[in-house]
Amino acid sequence: MKSIFRGAIDLVEEKKNTYTFILKDKEYQEYFEAIKQFVKVNVERKVAFQFEAETLITLKDFLKRETTLSYNECCSLFLDIGEQLKTLSELGKGYLSIDFEDIIFIKSDEDNISMIFLNIDESFLVKNNVLEVSKPYKKHEYFSPQMKLITQIPTNINYTQNIFYSLSMIVCNCLNSIKFDYRYDDYKKHLDCILETKLYWALLRCLNDEPEDRFYLFI
Repeated sequence: MKSIFRGAIDLVEEKKNTYTFILKDKEYQEYFEAIKQFVKVNVERKVAFQFEAETLITLKDFLKRETTLSYNECCSLFLDIGEQLKTLSELGKGYLSIDFEDIIFIKSDEDNISMIFLNIDESFLVKNNVLEVSKPYKKHEYFSPQMKLITQIPTNINYTQNIFYSLSMIVCNCLNSIKFDYRYDDYKKHLDCILETKLYWALLRCLNDEPEDRFYLFI
């Protein structure tokens, strides 16, 4: 048995192509139940469930190998992680940003790709969509503009305007093998490869220059 991730929810490899999620912190019980929908569960117990996958790797390591994600994989990233972030916020758990190493890329078979957000331990309190930035934190390249402007704590920020900006920057970077500046006019040029698609419009909504006009919607 090989440990892949340790935290509020552990992930271990039982044998080749067989993996188990194990709940370690009961505060995350509802989230633990929610992530079952993203994998093909074989064996289920009260605090663990086993599943099979052809590929299981952190998104960071996957991109070292493949450099980019396909359009459908980027859609999975945006939708799967977005839904998981919403579930966590309903539990009062919020995050300043996300990164490639926080996400597990799972390919169950040729037609089933899913993404799981596992780096959930270092959370901040979210209540009524307000994130309480109440403790020291490390600066991150995928911070929203509002996070970058914070000069003192404690302070509050609008949670969805912040976290879905961060998620959308991650998705944009997965579409392109080069790093780029995320100023409004800049990132639009790098979305030409998905122009006029559902994902294109969804990313524009989340990356809007005006925070009050940002919202998470995929239609």
